[in-house]
Amino acid sequence: ESEKEKDYYFFPSFKVDMPLLNIFCDFHLKETSLRPFLDGHIYFPHAPGEPCTADNLVRIGPESDTSYKWEIVKAYLEQLCVMCSAEVVCKGATVIKWCFSYPNSLSSAAREAFKNISSGIIRGNSSKTGIGSSENGPLFKNEIIASAGYFSNNPDIRATIPEGVVFMTVGTRTSDISIWQGMKDQLLVQTSLPFAGWDIFSYPLWKRTDFLEYFCNQEDMRILTSEELKKNKSAFYTQLEALVNAHCAIMLEKLPALGGDRIARVFRQLVALAISGLFYYIGLILHSLTGSGIYKERIPAIYIGGSGSRLLHWLADGNYTPYSAVNKLFRAVFFQAYEISQQNAFKIVLSLHPDAEAAYDLAANNPSLPYNEEKMSEFFF
Repeated sequence: ESEKEKDYYFFPSFKVDMPLLNIFCDFHLKETSLRPFLDGHIYFPHAPGEPCTADNLVRIGPESDTSYKWEIVKAYLEQLCVMCSAEVVCKGATVIKWCFSYPNSLSSAAREAFKNISSGIIRGNSSKTGIGSSENGPLFKNEIIASAGYFSNNPDIRATIPEGVVFMTVGTRTSDISIWQGMKDQLLVQTSLPFAGWDIFSYPLWKRTDFLEYFCNQEDMRILTSEELKKNKSAFYTQLEALVNAHCAIMLEKLPALGGDRIARVFRQLVALAISGLFYYIGLILHSLTGSGIYKERIPAIYIGGSGSRLLHWLADGNYTPYSAVNKLFRAVFFQAYEISQQNAFKIVLSLHPDAEAAYDLAANNPSLPYNEEKMSEFFF
């Protein structure tokens, strides 16, 4: 199927201070797969309210062509840098200090590619916009390290790393986990688990679509429960993603009020069970590290950030605290996996800025917490 025959859909901006056409659109560009990005629009895979088979969608996944993925990344970063430049010019700035974080799941080669692409984009942005960049060049940090810096340096949190802590960032597609203890080479383990917020929220909906009736109209539900989608999980999750994005604000507003509803209660139990799996995984890692003498046996505080951390608030009727009832489940599965004799202390701390932990650390220009990456590879799970 040719590129011109494909359908593209774009979410309208909820807040537009100035027309994007004034800055981003170049009508002399030839038609390419990058046109939606270069035109300043946000590409979205499918329009809510219409059936989708997911057969003709170009998505950035592990199976995608590598060169194509980097073209998409480059186009996105170019647009982002131009937008940032416009923002700082409005504030009177003439020089930008660029800071980037990258996913822990990137390979060494991919990290180098990301750094080279970002550095090249910054140079190009400076020549096009006239905005200078700091002499030190861009700062790059692993998202795991940056998130750990947020929890450690935030004056309202101050994680005590020497005693032993676990930092977990629950993103959309992956959950990044790091375990720290001691004063020297504090980082003991870092790992990325391909199980995160989207999996936790969406997988139960394959069987419990009735839960979405609180947020979606009849036409959306008719499409989502159609025989066509029931036979095609890929198409179902593609359509579901479109609906969730379209009704995200309504969901966040209504979820806490559904605590006593029977259907919502069943769905919430499934979500709690899925999240408890992350605590079980952490317990397994600690059990292995303790048995190997790498981690001194003690119960660590667990700090959770990322967009997926908001789910814990929903499980606690909108306001999670260390005394929330769902902690009993998390505690039980954690100790079942850890197999530690003392089970008195169990502390979970949620981020004050979900999904922005790395950005806060980079903006604060905090020094990186000490760690030895070469030593890390010996204990990578």
